[in-house]
Amino acid sequence: MEEGATLDCELDVADPNGELDRVIWWALASDHIIEISDVDGDEDTASIAPDASEIVPEGIMAWVVNEYGAVVDSDRWEFDYPDEGPTFEISSVQTNSPIAGGETLEVEATVENTSAEPASTEVELVVGHDPELVDSRTVGLQPGESAAVPLTFEAGDPARGREVFPGEVSTEDDSVEFTIVVEDEEPTPATFNVMEMSTNSPIGGGETLEVDTIIENIGDETGRTDIELIVGHDPQVEDSVMRTLDPGESSTFTLTFQAGDPTGGREEFPVVVDTGADTATETVVVEDEEPIPATFNVMETSTNSPVGGGETLEVDTTIENVGDEAGTTDIELIVGHTPQVEDSVMRTLAPGESSTFTLTFQAGEPAGGREEFPVVVDTGADTATETVAVID
Repeated sequence: MEEGATLDCELDVADPNGELDRVIWWALASDHIIEISDVDGDEDTASIAPDASEIVPEGIMAWVVNEYGAVVDSDRWEFDYPDEGPTFEISSVQTNSPIAGGETLEVEATVENTSAEPASTEVELVVGHDPELVDSRTVGLQPGESAAVPLTFEAGDPARGREVFPGEVSTEDDSVEFTIVVEDEEPTPATFNVMEMSTNSPIGGGETLEVDTIIENIGDETGRTDIELIVGHDPQVEDSVMRTLDPGESSTFTLTFQAGDPTGGREEFPVVVDTGADTATETVVVEDEEPIPATFNVMETSTNSPVGGGETLEVDTTIENVGDEAGTTDIELIVGHTPQVEDSVMRTLAPGESSTFTLTFQAGEPAGGREEFPVVVDTGADTATETVAVID
């Protein structure tokens, strides 16, 4: 009950002789009379409305008295005080246990103010079979607000390599227990993992397969290992390197393999990088490639446009054989909106070879004093177009 509130209590009484006189309301434990209610006749109802200050947990009892002083006791009304709950409730506790000797135990306690008023509390961390306060923080929260409270404890070296003991986070109103484990960890020997692997596959027969590799020592000690490149369905070691690395150190290198001519024009097979502690595998392809026939591309064109009527238009041209074989082609200069071949040259070029030359066209008199039209250089495999002008 809130302060100032009242509780309505009613009691039906009866006397077959019609001699009812009064009801005495008595507060137990505090041993005082709350009120006396008058009753009469053979049936009546007595009632009171005590406030919160008059009610005790032990309860209230009524004495029914008749006109001649005879008394009958009623049953007892008993009350419980409401449980308001903790003001600061610990909703969760998380730790980084188990930890190694010499490391820091990190504890995060989530604390909530469950009251209706802003308030502060001390949050404490106690550890050990012989409890010891090792950390504390003061936190202030608004009603309904919660906060993560960090607490820490520096662990010593565990007896016989491992210790288990209790921990407790507490506020003024709540506490949560948990278990802490401290144990010595044996250092991890040097351990070499393959962190990354890539190849230049596919390659042609007779070419070199390159396997780019990154390894890292993920152990706690310095060590040395051979890294092998193992090739094929019938595995063979084709290359290897040796590396010495400190803990956490990495190394990047390339392992290679000279491919033979593929059976049937194409072969697929696995290549494995093996450190002795870890492996990584890629499937690679060796294939014969058909040579690209001689192919002549126009790499550059330029003109002396504009030119006058009767003058010579010059088209400077560079072509290149971008194929894999030598070849010969005619390069034509095609002029006008109604295309006409006005000039041509023949060139024979080896793979990758280029040639620069000039194609020409004798311009006529322009209609209306000016004419614009396209000129096209055509190799048979590639073309390039320029717009030129003839003016008076």
